[in-house]
Amino acid sequence: MNKAQRIVSLLMAVSSVGFLSSGITILALENKASLKNASLENSFIKLTVEQNENQGEYLKFKVDSTGGQISVGEDDNTNLTYSNFYSGYTTLNINGNYYLYGKGEDIEKPHYDVDNKCHVSAQKFDDVVIEQKLTISQLDTPEYADTVRISYKVLEHSEQDEIGVRILIDPMIEKDDRLKMVADGVQMNNESVFNNSLPSEWRAYQLKNDSVFSYGKSDKDSIAPNRIAFSDWNKLYDSKWNIDADINSEISDAAVAVMWDPVKVNENQEFSTYYGIKNIANTGNSNKVVLTTPKTGYKGMRNAGCCMLASLITAAGSFYLKRKERRYEK
Repeated sequence: MNKAQRIVSLLMAVSSVGFLSSGITILALENKASLKNASLENSFIKLTVEQNENQGEYLKFKVDSTGGQISVGEDDNTNLTYSNFYSGYTTLNINGNYYLYGKGEDIEKPHYDVDNKCHVSAQKFDDVVIEQKLTISQLDTPEYADTVRISYKVLEHSEQDEIGVRILIDPMIEKDDRLKMVADGVQMNNESVFNNSLPSEWRAYQLKNDSVFSYGKSDKDSIAPNRIAFSDWNKLYDSKWNIDADINSEISDAAVAVMWDPVKVNENQEFSTYYGIKNIANTGNSNKVVLTTPKTGYKGMRNAGCCMLASLITAAGSFYLKRKERRYEK
């Protein structure tokens, strides 16, 4: 090997090491969460919680994608819950009285815990103290923290207290909140309530693209919910607690309610569920590095070719967004 060949070989080796080092860095940073513009996010998902106690949406939260599914370019930086304001909320049923989380007495200052990838708050309702903990979590796909664990833990209560929880989630992908709802692989065009044999997972698909979807799943480490309802948002939103779904009514604005009937609980008992995305890419380390390249390239092409289309979509969706905003009173 002559001198020129040795130089070329050395440069190629250095370049290869640099690429591998870059790949290792990507792997190390994928699940690490950081705080950006009052939101907690990693390479897959973003969590935003309203921390201003003067806002009507205090302690309500929204979920969005950042990189989304690593093998899908179209789900980058999209809404996973309704945009502009937080149209989902959590009802606490304490001894037959209904309370909205966010309307209680603060026990601790709400805060993001970056190291543990979560947002934590706690409020008191009569003699009951409930902690809301929202955590960016790994669920079904090893090494991918791509869902949010939504948890309500009972920190203080009396022996006589019976406590129930209803979590209302308002799925939205991009500016589409009609969506196609699927539970355990079965599509639901009309409103449905599961009281027995609850679905282990559910998905909300974008109508125009089946590869783009959000994902919900019950938490096996929590008390099992008594009911899961897939219904029209207006109906679930207007009822703080009861679920009155009509099997003959088509779902026009998809929403999901996960509900636990009131029971006597132990201290530190949790009511929790998951919502976010689901990576279905090969989870081998080499694939995790390789897949970042085509996704980035696709995103660039999409952005270059769709600026005008994005403007048109934004304008077309603004009327519906404003209509829904006017409904918000809680």
